[in-house]
Amino acid sequence: MAGYAAPRVYSSSTSAAMARALTIKNIYDKRYKTLPLEGDWARAMGEPEHNGLWLMFGKDKNGKTWFALKLADELSRNDRVLYVSAEEGMMLAIYQRYIL
Repeated sequence: MAGYAAPRVYSSSTSAAMARALTIKNIYDKRYKTLPLEGDWARAMGEPEHNGLWLMFGKDKNGKTWFALKLADELSRNDRVLYVSAEEGMMLAIYQRYIL
């Protein structure tokens, strides 16, 4: 088909010259490990993929840290969670404010 370009798959070990085109069968056969969220989390976020990086941003004092910690708590019911606070670090203050 003229003008059609098949999707390409790349990984860190794949060069552009070695990429392979995906077939419709590849796409339909792909299985994803998802996070089984419950309650409000499931209604708001559905069933997100297990792997990934989530970035939260917004204005000061709008509840980003509170939201991130509540989300980390929900996600930790099923697996390990790495919470990185770029602003606050792992100071005693964050532990006292959110954990205790």
